[in-house]
Amino acid sequence: MEVPLFKVFMSPEAGQKVCETLYSGWIGQGSQVELFEQRLADYLGTRQVVTVNSGTAALQLALKLVCQSGQEVIVPPLTCFATTAAILANGLRPKWADISLKTFNVDLDDVERKLSPTTRAIVLVHLGGLPVDLDRVADIQRTCHRKFGFTPAVIEDAAHAFGAEYRGRKLGTHSNIVCYSFQAIKTLTC
Repeated sequence: MEVPLFKVFMSPEAGQKVCETLYSGWIGQGSQVELFEQRLADYLGTRQVVTVNSGTAALQLALKLVCQSGQEVIVPPLTCFATTAAILANGLRPKWADISLKTFNVDLDDVERKLSPTTRAIVLVHLGGLPVDLDRVADIQRTCHRKFGFTPAVIEDAAHAFGAEYRGRKLGTHSNIVCYSFQAIKTLTC
């Protein structure tokens, strides 16, 4: 027996739009993707939006841009396995930082303790739409620079935080790489 946990809302116009896209000849890249990226940029309040096929692919690409094989990435263990899978797919070494029992987001004090000369990125997960304290993360980046001479990149996994804000600005506008997902169980389904 199948037990439905949720039913994804579908607009009555969705079928027509899918057909229009399929018959346009542009099912991978084209005017609809460009329109989607522009509307996302407008909504988020940023100019830099690139869409890929999945949140996992976005994380993999982000890590590939900022790390080299064998480097260390600090990440919380309380997340979808896709977050860690993106680290492993790039030949990187995950270093798990504990979570805060108050927020269930990563414990930023533990992130700071886990910094090392091989840390090249910190992956944050905004769990359940609750943003991580990005001001404290910037302090941790400065601490790393003072101690080891470099600033680790920050990649935000905002798969479950589309529309969330930190200090009145949407996630995606705080100078970090932010990865959203529009998979079936996310805030916005595409």
